[in-house]
Amino acid sequence: MSYIIKKLQGKINQTIYGYNLIEEGDKIMVGLSGGKDSYALLYL
Repeated sequence: MSYIIKKLQGKINQTIYGYNLIEEGDKIMVGLSGGKDSYALLYL
């Protein structure tokens, strides 16, 4: 993985676990607008 992907993934994980946004058993819906940022977040 590239440095940028690792850095972004780390920030996303910090936020998710730091604020308890996702817990075991949660269902997650993903909406895409078709833009680059949507695809990047879906990938991460």
